[in-house]
Amino acid sequence: MGRHSRRKRTSGKGSRNLGATRPGKGRQRKHLSAVKIRHRCRLVKDKGQQRSGSATGRTKKNRLIHIASQVKKRDFKSPGDNRNCDICRLYPYVASNVAHKWRDLARQLGLTEPNISAIDANQRGDAKESCIEAIETWRLRSGRSATVPELKKALVEAGLKLVADEMDEFPAADDTAVSMRTTPMMFQTMPCQGTFGNRKRDKVCHEMVTQLEKLAWQGHWQKLGRFASRASRRYKDQPDVVIRVMFEKVLACNFRYDLEGGYACLKQAEKLLFKTDDAHHHQARMLEVKAVLLKKQKKYQEAKTAIDLAQQALVSMKKGRDQGKIWYTFASLHALMFINSEVTSHQLLVSGTCQSPYHSAMRGFQQALDNFQAEEDDSLYRDKRCGIVHVRQAQLLLQCWSEARRFDKDVYISEENLKEAENNLHEVENKYWENIPNRTKCYWHLAKSDLHRYRCNKQRARELAKEALKIAKSFGFSSEMSFIIL
Repeated sequence: MGRHSRRKRTSGKGSRNLGATRPGKGRQRKHLSAVKIRHRCRLVKDKGQQRSGSATGRTKKNRLIHIASQVKKRDFKSPGDNRNCDICRLYPYVASNVAHKWRDLARQLGLTEPNISAIDANQRGDAKESCIEAIETWRLRSGRSATVPELKKALVEAGLKLVADEMDEFPAADDTAVSMRTTPMMFQTMPCQGTFGNRKRDKVCHEMVTQLEKLAWQGHWQKLGRFASRASRRYKDQPDVVIRVMFEKVLACNFRYDLEGGYACLKQAEKLLFKTDDAHHHQARMLEVKAVLLKKQKKYQEAKTAIDLAQQALVSMKKGRDQGKIWYTFASLHALMFINSEVTSHQLLVSGTCQSPYHSAMRGFQQALDNFQAEEDDSLYRDKRCGIVHVRQAQLLLQCWSEARRFDKDVYISEENLKEAENNLHEVENKYWENIPNRTKCYWHLAKSDLHRYRCNKQRARELAKEALKIAKSFGFSSEMSFIIL
């Protein structure tokens, strides 16, 4: 046989017989999960876009059409796949409360580490969407065995008992209930928070808000007013910028008990709302600052309604500072409701109910902390906000909240709460002290004083209270001076 003669190709180890299949692979390909099919569609689409003009690009496009036809034929009709199932209605609730621990939940649902890594890469680090995809993957795999009790069991095993207990309070599913991605809400899907499609404008907003917050926390009201007026005149043609200035002016009025001025600024913000590029996002923030004013007036029920409406936007907001502010206001409101409650603190703490203001406040502070820690662009802002949350959380644990302090015989502080408060204050002192505002330093000394008082170290408690009073007098914090007891 000559050297150029053709040899019969056999389907051996080194051959490329495209028709051959390895044992077991055909069966696996027929039963691809819905999540894997979506992932393949996305990968093929991305590669096809890169080679749109080539023959390879046309081949990729054909493969994409083929895979999409598989998805259409199957329509995801697994035994337990029901768009109106009880688990689907829980997506908004679970995503908002479990986002920071979605990996722990995914492990308890039986997902492997490669599955978790693939979901994280697929959603590009978005914790809420990753949480939803993890539950969706478990639901499609488990079929009819994917039930609400099983999900609650996984939440408890993941250390999220509070979330599991409050799940029963979520509205029941009905014929119109659908998954989170199609649930009608007051707030529709929003772009990435703060950017609104214009990074240059976002940078301007970020710098101005940071400066206004700094002036407010230091009590420099005249400087704040002049800065806000200049900013409003300079950016009068950009309502998205001016409305953020108005929000910070509302919060500044809240600090100095100027409620009339706060509502006047809020009215100006309402006029700008529908001129902005992203009215939904700004409306959520407007509800949040209105809740702050109502809280100052001790209209707690109205404030709770406002902050509950603002929280509807959390599902569509990117994790970060704006979401953290909403959670912080939520926590502060429930902390005040707890301190001002006619029920004794002992009854509230030992009742075991997860719906109490105390437990809601603790959950809100944890969510706020998780959101502020996700702020990667500005480390100084992140440290400042995290320090504020730690101090406020310590004040709640010690029941020495600013406007209302318990000094009666019914005060009950467990040793566990004392230890947790001490850890919070210690972390602030070692990690965030240089970045927290002077007002928060006053609160820190106040909380530290009460900690020593509960541990019967009266001399040290008095020294720290004097230091807190000194800071309050130095910077003109009149409200803080009124409740510091030596």
